[in-house]
Amino acid sequence: LSAKLGIYARVTVPKIVEDNLGKLIYSGGDDVLAIAPLDNVLQMAEDLHDAFADDRRGFGKGACSSAGIIIAHEKIPLSKVLRKVRELEQLSKAYRGSSGTDTKAKNAVSIGLFTRGENREVCISWDDFQKLYSIKEKFKNVLSTTFLYTFARMFWPLLGRETNKTLNVITDDKKSNEELVKLEIERLIKRSILDANIDGTDKLI
Repeated sequence: LSAKLGIYARVTVPKIVEDNLGKLIYSGGDDVLAIAPLDNVLQMAEDLHDAFADDRRGFGKGACSSAGIIIAHEKIPLSKVLRKVRELEQLSKAYRGSSGTDTKAKNAVSIGLFTRGENREVCISWDDFQKLYSIKEKFKNVLSTTFLYTFARMFWPLLGRETNKTLNVITDDKKSNEELVKLEIERLIKRSILDANIDGTDKLI
């Protein structure tokens, strides 16, 4: 375990941060603090997560990680940014799956938007993060910048005002729930596409 900790902290993490044009502040064992440009931070987070569960670069298959990402305005005091990102990390550690009942989850990432005007945050599993990130990358040049916000706004009434509630439109059919989500994502993507000549959204999900 000590050897794996050393490889991850001294070799894997610095390379991933550097590859994503970031700056490593601290890397000790499984604890990492780094900064990166906005365009690179999500990719850096995903790379660190994947490496953590890699046999050669991290702890091996099945290893879980909890992360906090804060996107902050440059004028916000650094002390506030650091305090907020630690809160997001703790939020991820407390994650118990979409139903709130999985005692072994703790495999999540919390993302916060910290501006001078408003604060927003969300905690999701790494699996959901990777799905949303794949949508962003596939359509990053053709989707409007408000796509994810619109998606969240459309699903908010179903989720309820409490963030720990489960999306459960059809109570006795999980597959039907997943189909509803799929259809809604496809509808919002098609509505958000900027170039009407681009097709292929039916192949996304």
